[in-house]
Amino acid sequence: MIHPWQKRAVWGIGIAVAFVLLSLMYAYASRYYPLNSDTANAILEARDVVQGNVLLSHWHLTTVSYFTTDILPVAFGLLFQPFRPGSEHNIYGAIYAIVVLLSVWLASRRPSIRRYSAPGALAAFAVLAFPAPDQGQWLLLGPLHGGTMLWIIPALLALDFTVPATSSIGRRAWVRLVAAAICLALALIGDTMALYIALGPIALVSLLRLRSRQGNRFQEFAILGVCVTAEILSKAFQFLISRLHGYQIPPESGAEHVAFVAFDHLAENIRYALQGLLRIFNADFFGMGVGRAVLIPLLSFAGLLLILRCLQSAITTLGADQTANPGTAPLDRIVAIVAIGMVIDVVCYALCNLLIGLATLRYLVPFSIYAGVLAGRYGAELWHGIQDGRGKREVAAVFLLAAAAWCFPFAARALKVPLPGPSAEAQLGSWLQARGLTDGYAGYWAATSVTVETSGAVRIYPVSASNGGFEPFLWAADERWYTRKPVRFLVVEDTAFAGVDLKNATAAFGRESARYRVARFTILVWDKDISALLKQGT
Repeated sequence: MIHPWQKRAVWGIGIAVAFVLLSLMYAYASRYYPLNSDTANAILEARDVVQGNVLLSHWHLTTVSYFTTDILPVAFGLLFQPFRPGSEHNIYGAIYAIVVLLSVWLASRRPSIRRYSAPGALAAFAVLAFPAPDQGQWLLLGPLHGGTMLWIIPALLALDFTVPATSSIGRRAWVRLVAAAICLALALIGDTMALYIALGPIALVSLLRLRSRQGNRFQEFAILGVCVTAEILSKAFQFLISRLHGYQIPPESGAEHVAFVAFDHLAENIRYALQGLLRIFNADFFGMGVGRAVLIPLLSFAGLLLILRCLQSAITTLGADQTANPGTAPLDRIVAIVAIGMVIDVVCYALCNLLIGLATLRYLVPFSIYAGVLAGRYGAELWHGIQDGRGKREVAAVFLLAAAAWCFPFAARALKVPLPGPSAEAQLGSWLQARGLTDGYAGYWAATSVTVETSGAVRIYPVSASNGGFEPFLWAADERWYTRKPVRFLVVEDTAFAGVDLKNATAAFGRESARYRVARFTILVWDKDISALLKQGT
């Protein structure tokens, strides 16, 4: 006879093994995407936390803080990983492995019958486990909203329970509600995107259930209280950060200028939203010639259509619940939340003024994660409900082919494509370190990535042109960087950013004593300390 503790031990070992294998797989896949300054800044911020600056005093962060969604998880990873090139890939690989495992767990749960669905787990895994090439850079590196799901999925797991209509909320349910509020607050502190992809859908589902008199009204009011509590906790945390002189969010950040897209650009945004959905599922076959190469995108497109069919069915069922007789069983809460979240994510993506073509696919990360949960939690049940045996087999065959199509590019690249060699930033860092040039300035995209690539041996601080000179570029930057002396060089990229070019460099710092060329960078070196000539930004 197998005792319950033995089953739990087997499950625990299995989950641990799965986590290790997935972490290794994603850490390797992450190395196909080069380190950039956004990720480098997250690593440097996390290192500062580990070194004792827990609230990131003197740091000016970005549009959102990413403090709880990326910086703290990366700081935890740095407790086990040395600060060196490649650590970011290992840490973000582990983060995505956790997101996948939590999502698969959520998708397989059937709390009404207290069982787990193997087809549901496999369906979710098929959708999430093998990120498309265009989506991998957003899921396997950060800080780009992938870490946000690290808190949202646990919040949904905590809310995945049902209180009978005539019963009161028990102690365990209250514990779950408190856990959900904390997880949602942590998501919201790090990323305001959680407000409309998590808190909004959760609250809307409870309001719809109250309107149609379905479920336990005390539970629905309690869940609404969870959303309000999460918002209050996030605001209280930001107030505390301000009072304790922690990190700052620049007042000119993009979050302050979010607006609806101009009507003249609406059609273009919709086109990019549709193409973005195709790209994140490796299903963009448009413009491809007829041949074997188009087979993988076509099969991936068939899988995407099945996911969209699940989404359409869930939204239709949710609408039908509003006209059903009171007391009837409503659509599963988690299915309703992720379906509404997917719709909101795509609509906001299409209507937002911050969309920059396909360069902002990171905003569709929640859609892709929710899609996996929906496929396992709802799609598997729809498949079970198909009465026609032939139709059931056909749907299964299409999904299996789509799963193979999602897996194939991911596996083929690992088997056939060698990892990229040293990046241009790594080459630049090695060149500077060999010549004893350890402190300098550069545009944003050529600065902190070099610092991380050299494990901090070379420190380059981002600057921007301003009124005939240069000033600190306080975007994911520590203001203390600009007090370090001496600074003797400036790096100029071929594609200048924020006015960091040769003309402005000469105007601000005078004629250089030497000029060198490495990869796509021009290095200007002076025989004096140029930090005194740096203007202090406001």
